Amino acid sequence: SSAVPTISPSTHPTESPSTNSPTKQPSTGFPTRSPTSALPTAQPSIAPTAPTVAPSIDPCAEQRIDPMDLIFMIDRSTSIESPPNAIGTFENNVLAFVSRIVSSADVSPEGTHIGAVGFSSASRTNILFPLNQTFNKSDVLDLVQEIPYVRGLTFTHTGLQVVRDELVTESGGIRPLSPGIDRVLVLLTDGNPSTAQAEALSIADTLKNDGVFIVVFAVGNGLDLSFFGSLA
Repeated sequence: SSAVPTISPSTHPTESPSTNSPTKQPSTGFPTRSPTSALPTAQPSIAPTAPTVAPSIDPCAEQRIDPMDLIFMIDRSTSIESPPNAIGTFENNVLAFVSRIVSSADVSPEGTHIGAVGFSSASRTNILFPLNQTFNKSDVLDLVQEIPYVRGLTFTHTGLQVVRDELVTESGGIRPLSPGIDRVLVLLTDGNPSTAQAEALSIADTLKNDGVFIVVFAVGNGLDLSFFGSLA
Protein backbone atom coordinates (compact mmCIF):
# COMPACT_ATOMS: atom_id res chain seq x y z
CA SER A 1 0.00 0.00 0.00
CA SER A 2 1.08 3.61 -0.58
CA ALA A 3 2.24 5.65 2.39
CA VAL A 4 0.15 8.69 3.49
CA PRO A 5 2.36 11.77 3.63
CA THR A 6 2.80 13.38 6.97
CA ILE A 7 1.57 17.00 7.23
CA SER A 8 4.12 19.27 8.71
CA PRO A 9 2.94 21.56 11.53
CA SER A 10 2.23 25.16 10.61
CA THR A 11 4.87 27.64 11.44
CA HIS A 12 2.21 30.36 12.07
CA PRO A 13 0.65 30.64 15.53
CA THR A 14 -3.02 29.80 15.85
CA GLU A 15 -5.15 32.96 16.06
CA SER A 16 -7.29 33.33 19.14
CA PRO A 17 -10.88 34.52 18.63
CA SER A 18 -11.33 38.27 18.84
CA THR A 19 -12.38 39.58 22.23
CA ASN A 20 -12.89 43.21 21.21
CA SER A 21 -16.68 42.89 21.30
CA PRO A 22 -18.36 41.77 24.47
CA THR A 23 -20.06 38.45 24.40
CA LYS A 24 -23.83 38.87 24.02
CA GLN A 25 -26.11 37.04 26.36
CA PRO A 26 -28.77 35.04 24.67
CA SER A 27 -32.05 36.93 24.38
CA THR A 28 -34.89 35.52 26.50
CA GLY A 29 -37.64 37.70 25.07
CA PHE A 30 -38.48 39.05 28.53
CA PRO A 31 -37.52 42.47 29.90
CA THR A 32 -34.71 42.53 32.38
CA ARG A 33 -35.98 43.08 35.95
CA SER A 34 -34.50 45.80 38.11
CA PRO A 35 -32.57 44.41 41.03
CA THR A 36 -34.47 44.19 44.25
CA SER A 37 -33.60 46.52 47.09
CA ALA A 38 -31.55 45.07 49.87
CA LEU A 39 -33.54 47.14 52.36
CA PRO A 40 -36.42 45.46 54.24
CA THR A 41 -39.96 46.49 53.32
CA ALA A 42 -41.22 49.32 55.55
CA GLN A 43 -44.23 48.74 57.77
CA PRO A 44 -47.42 50.59 56.78
CA SER A 45 -47.71 53.97 58.42
CA ILE A 46 -51.45 53.59 59.11
CA ALA A 47 -52.52 51.47 62.03
CA PRO A 48 -55.11 48.80 61.21
CA THR A 49 -58.70 49.81 61.84
CA ALA A 50 -60.14 48.45 65.04
CA PRO A 51 -63.36 46.43 64.70
CA THR A 52 -66.49 48.55 64.98
CA VAL A 53 -68.49 47.90 68.12
CA ALA A 54 -72.25 48.24 67.76
CA PRO A 55 -73.44 51.05 70.01
CA SER A 56 -75.74 50.08 72.83
CA ILE A 57 -78.70 52.28 71.94
CA ASP A 58 -82.06 51.98 73.58
CA PRO A 59 -84.52 52.96 70.81
CA CYS A 60 -87.17 53.85 73.33
CA ALA A 61 -84.84 56.13 75.25
CA GLU A 62 -83.22 57.81 72.25
CA GLN A 63 -86.21 58.51 70.07
CA ARG A 64 -89.49 60.33 70.49
CA ILE A 65 -92.84 58.94 69.43
CA ASP A 66 -94.97 61.20 67.27
CA PRO A 67 -98.48 62.13 68.47
CA MET A 68 -100.89 59.21 68.23
CA ASP A 69 -103.74 57.41 69.90
CA LEU A 70 -101.74 54.51 71.31
CA ILE A 71 -103.51 51.42 72.65
CA PHE A 72 -101.73 48.58 74.42
CA MET A 73 -103.36 45.14 74.33
CA ILE A 74 -101.56 43.17 77.02
CA ASP A 75 -101.51 39.38 77.38
CA ARG A 76 -102.01 38.41 81.04
CA SER A 77 -102.39 34.64 80.53
CA THR A 78 -100.87 31.96 82.75
CA SER A 79 -98.10 31.12 80.28
CA ILE A 80 -96.52 34.56 80.69
CA GLU A 81 -94.85 33.37 83.90
CA SER A 82 -94.86 29.62 83.19
CA PRO A 83 -92.24 27.47 81.41
CA PRO A 84 -91.23 27.16 78.65
CA ASN A 85 -92.10 30.75 77.66
CA ALA A 86 -91.44 32.47 80.96
CA ILE A 87 -88.33 34.65 81.06
CA GLY A 88 -89.24 36.54 84.22
CA THR A 89 -92.24 38.08 85.88
CA PHE A 90 -95.16 39.89 84.29
CA GLU A 91 -94.15 43.09 86.08
CA ASN A 92 -90.43 42.96 85.25
CA ASN A 93 -90.87 42.11 81.59
CA VAL A 94 -94.26 43.03 80.17
CA LEU A 95 -95.03 46.09 82.28
CA ALA A 96 -91.43 47.30 82.15
CA PHE A 97 -91.53 47.17 78.34
CA VAL A 98 -94.80 49.13 78.23
CA SER A 99 -93.37 51.71 80.62
CA ARG A 100 -90.34 52.27 78.39
CA ILE A 101 -92.55 53.06 75.43
CA VAL A 102 -94.75 55.36 77.50
CA SER A 103 -91.66 57.16 78.80
CA SER A 104 -90.59 58.03 75.26
CA ALA A 105 -94.01 59.36 74.24
CA ASP A 106 -95.10 62.98 74.25
CA VAL A 107 -98.13 62.43 76.45
CA SER A 108 -100.24 65.59 76.46
CA PRO A 109 -103.68 66.83 75.40
CA GLU A 110 -102.32 67.72 71.94
CA GLY A 111 -99.78 64.88 71.82
CA THR A 112 -100.02 61.15 72.43
CA HIS A 113 -103.02 59.65 74.23
CA ILE A 114 -102.60 56.21 75.78
CA GLY A 115 -105.11 53.52 76.70
CA ALA A 116 -104.85 49.81 77.51
CA VAL A 117 -106.76 46.52 77.45
CA GLY A 118 -105.75 43.37 79.31
CA PHE A 119 -106.69 39.94 77.97
CA SER A 120 -106.53 36.30 78.98
CA SER A 121 -109.70 34.23 79.43
CA ALA A 122 -112.98 35.84 78.34
CA SER A 123 -114.10 36.74 81.85
CA ARG A 124 -110.68 38.29 82.61
CA THR A 125 -110.45 40.45 79.50
CA ASN A 126 -111.30 44.09 80.07
CA ILE A 127 -110.39 47.71 79.46
CA LEU A 128 -107.66 48.80 81.88
CA PHE A 129 -107.90 52.54 81.19
CA PRO A 130 -109.30 54.53 78.23
CA LEU A 131 -107.41 56.89 75.97
CA ASN A 132 -108.91 59.94 77.64
CA GLN A 133 -108.41 59.02 81.30
CA THR A 134 -105.28 61.14 81.69
CA PHE A 135 -102.91 63.16 79.51
CA ASN A 136 -100.15 63.25 82.12
CA LYS A 137 -97.21 60.91 81.54
CA SER A 138 -96.55 60.28 85.24
CA ASP A 139 -100.17 59.31 85.74
CA VAL A 140 -100.06 56.92 82.78
CA LEU A 141 -96.91 55.28 84.16
CA ASP A 142 -98.65 54.83 87.52
CA LEU A 143 -101.63 53.21 85.78
CA VAL A 144 -99.32 50.81 83.94
CA GLN A 145 -97.60 49.72 87.15
CA GLU A 146 -100.99 49.00 88.73
CA ILE A 147 -102.06 46.52 86.01
CA PRO A 148 -102.70 43.17 87.74
CA TYR A 149 -101.52 39.79 86.48
CA VAL A 150 -104.64 37.59 86.37
CA ARG A 151 -103.57 34.40 84.53
CA GLY A 152 -105.93 32.36 82.36
CA LEU A 153 -106.12 31.40 78.66
CA THR A 154 -105.14 33.44 75.60
CA PHE A 155 -108.37 34.79 74.10
CA THR A 156 -106.81 37.15 71.57
CA HIS A 157 -110.09 37.62 69.73
CA THR A 158 -111.84 38.80 72.92
CA GLY A 159 -109.12 41.36 73.57
CA LEU A 160 -109.41 42.70 70.04
CA GLN A 161 -113.20 42.96 70.40
CA VAL A 162 -112.84 45.02 73.59
CA VAL A 163 -110.41 47.33 71.79
CA ARG A 164 -112.88 47.71 68.94
CA ASP A 165 -116.00 48.21 71.09
CA GLU A 166 -114.63 50.21 74.03
CA LEU A 167 -111.54 52.14 72.92
CA VAL A 168 -111.90 52.86 69.21
CA THR A 169 -114.97 54.93 70.06
CA GLU A 170 -115.64 58.52 71.04
CA SER A 171 -116.36 57.50 74.63
CA GLY A 172 -113.14 55.47 74.72
CA GLY A 173 -111.17 58.57 73.80
CA ILE A 174 -110.27 57.90 70.16
CA ARG A 175 -109.83 61.10 68.20
CA PRO A 176 -111.24 61.66 64.70
CA LEU A 177 -109.02 60.40 61.91
CA SER A 178 -106.38 63.01 61.15
CA PRO A 179 -103.22 63.03 58.99
CA GLY A 180 -101.21 64.26 61.97
CA ILE A 181 -102.38 61.69 64.51
CA ASP A 182 -102.03 57.93 63.95
CA ARG A 183 -104.07 55.20 65.57
CA VAL A 184 -101.78 52.42 66.79
CA LEU A 185 -102.56 49.15 68.57
CA VAL A 186 -99.58 47.40 70.19
CA LEU A 187 -100.31 43.74 70.92
CA LEU A 188 -98.03 42.07 73.46
CA THR A 189 -98.37 38.28 73.72
CA ASP A 190 -96.34 35.16 74.42
CA GLY A 191 -98.23 32.64 72.31
CA ASN A 192 -100.90 31.65 69.85
CA PRO A 193 -104.59 32.21 70.64
CA SER A 194 -106.24 29.44 72.64
CA THR A 195 -109.14 29.51 70.15
CA ALA A 196 -110.92 31.50 67.43
CA GLN A 197 -108.01 32.55 65.24
CA ALA A 198 -110.31 33.27 62.30
CA GLU A 199 -112.46 35.53 64.49
CA ALA A 200 -109.37 37.37 65.71
CA LEU A 201 -108.28 38.01 62.12
CA SER A 202 -111.75 39.25 61.21
CA ILE A 203 -111.81 41.77 64.08
CA ALA A 204 -108.27 42.87 63.20
CA ASP A 205 -109.41 43.62 59.66
CA THR A 206 -112.26 45.74 61.05
CA LEU A 207 -109.78 47.72 63.15
CA LYS A 208 -107.55 48.29 60.12
CA ASN A 209 -110.55 49.58 58.21
CA ASP A 210 -111.05 52.03 61.08
CA GLY A 211 -107.53 53.36 60.45
CA VAL A 212 -105.75 51.41 63.20
CA PHE A 213 -102.18 50.23 62.62
CA ILE A 214 -101.55 46.94 64.44
CA VAL A 215 -98.06 46.18 65.77
CA VAL A 216 -97.45 42.71 67.22
CA PHE A 217 -94.77 41.73 69.74
CA ALA A 218 -95.06 37.94 70.06
CA VAL A 219 -92.39 36.17 72.11
CA GLY A 220 -92.59 32.44 72.80
CA ASN A 221 -92.22 28.91 71.49
CA GLY A 222 -94.16 27.46 68.56
CA LEU A 223 -95.56 30.78 67.39
CA ASP A 224 -97.82 30.70 64.34
CA LEU A 225 -95.97 33.32 62.33
CA SER A 226 -98.49 33.14 59.52
CA PHE A 227 -101.30 34.09 61.89
CA PHE A 228 -99.41 36.98 63.49
CA GLY A 229 -98.25 38.19 60.09
CA SER A 230 -101.87 38.33 58.92
CA LEU A 231 -102.96 39.99 62.17
CA ALA A 232 -100.53 42.91 61.82
